[in-house]
Amino acid sequence: MIFSFTPFANLNTVEILLLVGINLFGFTVRGAFGFGAGLPNVLLMSLIVPPHQAVILHSTATLFSQLQLLPQGVRDGNWQISKRLIFGFFFATIAGVLLFSSLNEDQLKISIGLLLLIIMFADLANLLDRLGVLINLKRPSVPVFYGAFSGFIGAIAGGGTGYFLAAYLKWATKSPISFRGTNLLMAIFYGLWRFFLLVIAGWVGWQTLLNALILVPAVLLGGILGRLLSQRLKTATFYRGVQLILILAAILLMAKGLKLLE
Repeated sequence: MIFSFTPFANLNTVEILLLVGINLFGFTVRGAFGFGAGLPNVLLMSLIVPPHQAVILHSTATLFSQLQLLPQGVRDGNWQISKRLIFGFFFATIAGVLLFSSLNEDQLKISIGLLLLIIMFADLANLLDRLGVLINLKRPSVPVFYGAFSGFIGAIAGGGTGYFLAAYLKWATKSPISFRGTNLLMAIFYGLWRFFLLVIAGWVGWQTLLNALILVPAVLLGGILGRLLSQRLKTATFYRGVQLILILAAILLMAKGLKLLE
């Protein structure tokens, strides 16, 4: 017990260890590719804890990894691109948090599973890259749209933002350093803004902060492991393996929301 709060009071030791392991895995993915922790974290944690709690836990714990990367994002990020994306993020995230708050547990399970399943299949089919051929990416409204859509989905499902942004940033940035820096800059802004809105909406309390703090060592270690793995493994093979795991988890979560497993 810490300050009269017990970390993960409603979970047993095995379930807590599973949550730690999930975050280690999720942030290993993020460390390897620069984005992607939200999808595995929220999907897999929602199989153990209520989906609202899974989203809040990830949204809170991820701030610790993002804040340590703030200097890198500020130094290497493209502010000209970021300001339009931020504008789209700003208002759409408000709408996303309002919808997130209005959904009950089963509705949110179905929504998270469906949204993230769509994201994974779109990623497998390179749909966003193909979309970039069909639209004029130079139009000023494009980054606003990308930011708004990503922010809305991310506020409801807790993940998937990086997948949508990556397709646009690959085109908009001129170097891998700029791509990574801008991606980090957007993740930091979005993470802070979403967290602030969740606090205002009453979703974040001292118990949540304490629970998220327990996950921080796994968050930080995962980032280190991911960077090491990216230098040693065939990242394409690792990435496809992660996608398969997430598709199965999304289907399982939807089945639980539809009461098909009871």
